[in-house]
Amino acid sequence: MKRILGLQYILRTVGILCAILVFAVSLSYSADQCGEYLEKKEFKKAIDECTKDIESGKLKGTDLAKKYGIRGIAHSELKQIDKAVADFTKAIEIDPRQSQTYLLRGIAFLNRQQFQKALDDFNKCIELNPEDIMARTQRGFVLTVLGKPEKALEDFNKAVEIDPKNVGAYVFRGNANMALKQSDKAVADYTKAIELDPRSLLAYAGRAMVYRLRKEYDKAVADYTKIIEMAPRAARSYSERGDVYAVQQQFDKAIADFGKAIELEPKEPVLYFKRAILFSYLKKFDKAIADYDKAINIDPKHALAHMGRGYIYKELKQYDKALKDFRKVSELNPKDTESALALASINAVQKNGGDACKWLKTAGDRGFKNWDMVKSNKEFDNIRDSNCYKEIMTGK
Repeated sequence: MKRILGLQYILRTVGILCAILVFAVSLSYSADQCGEYLEKKEFKKAIDECTKDIESGKLKGTDLAKKYGIRGIAHSELKQIDKAVADFTKAIEIDPRQSQTYLLRGIAFLNRQQFQKALDDFNKCIELNPEDIMARTQRGFVLTVLGKPEKALEDFNKAVEIDPKNVGAYVFRGNANMALKQSDKAVADYTKAIELDPRSLLAYAGRAMVYRLRKEYDKAVADYTKIIEMAPRAARSYSERGDVYAVQQQFDKAIADFGKAIELEPKEPVLYFKRAILFSYLKKFDKAIADYDKAINIDPKHALAHMGRGYIYKELKQYDKALKDFRKVSELNPKDTESALALASINAVQKNGGDACKWLKTAGDRGFKNWDMVKSNKEFDNIRDSNCYKEIMTGK
């Protein structure tokens, strides 16, 4: 997949997007008791009622397809995506001319991040109904994710032409413009979406991302703060506002935001990792180690947490612990030069010449090239007279 600007933000909207759209489309599928349960968001009852209707043998054609469609929506809402796809597929087999069923299955594929399958379904939906704004915005969304933002703009422009007040079209056109590094246009689109819907979290989040990229940090903070006011349990917004505060060197505020995010999502290792970096920078090593420990307990393969903790142990001259962490990093990332160099320097300090040279050679084999740094680093003084060091540094 082509790497595009703001891709992480664009991808993270998938879950929110799908939940909103599936229920929006469901309103046109409402029918009888089965549909009424769906409208009331009593999804299990909707599934049971639709199943009775499907298995009764009394329904055929469009009526039967609609029941599969409603049951598929209920499965989607319950995160039973495989069952949802199966139901939408059955509905399409029975009645292939219903454009919204392709839209629904496309949204289900979006939930699974199966973008090409989603694109195929959105294409079919638009073929059947060229004026379907939702299908156009979702096709544009997928094209943006697939690294084709120029093509996506065609769909978003058409959606805005059909409905100039469609908030989603502006939000996702903003995403495409951000991917194209057209930040002024992206900000304009997100701002228009906010004017139309002052509670559009996605619009504020998108605009905040652009402000961050433009280093307009105060504006980014203002947008994240607005999101937090509207959605006070939005852990990601606290985390991202914390990132901005950290760049601004407002460390107390950043630590407070990471702490709030941890309170809301205590099993997310990256939050502990972020806070640990700040504690380490502030020389609050006990707190930093505690956070690195927590991140590693949650995710033992978190290489960066091992790396950060290793550097603290090295600073504290707790070399055995540092060696253990750097070995783990090297094990997790066999091509990593930084961990190999750290292992070489610690062994050199401990006068373990053989191991120091082994790891120094490993760093070189992995592509390390800054040998002038090694020559000037006093940590290697203990091994400079060794034959193995001289052999490695010959010609460097």
